[in-house]
Amino acid sequence: MPSTGGALVKLSGPRVATANVLDFAVGPDGLRVVYRADQLVDETFELFTALVDGSAAPLPLTSPAVDVTEDYRFGASGRVLFTGKPGQRTMKPGRSLLSLPRP
Repeated sequence: MPSTGGALVKLSGPRVATANVLDFAVGPDGLRVVYRADQLVDETFELFTALVDGSAAPLPLTSPAVDVTEDYRFGASGRVLFTGKPGQRTMKPGRSLLSLPRP
């Protein structure tokens, strides 16, 4: 329970039983968060976005076909930037800097 009272709000939504949220970043507007989790498929880490007030279900930003590393952040425009390899699930060298539209 928060020290100011009220209830905790789960932002990550329904997950597979062994899922983990690894890390997160709060957007520049303070209204949304992006997090990296294996929410849908165990050990397949994708980016998701959710409103910080929990008023809507989280939305996936990437697909399982993209290897998302821990390097992601919001750009000044609100776009999500991350390093990864489209079409590959391996950790070989050669990651690219990728950009997603503002959620």
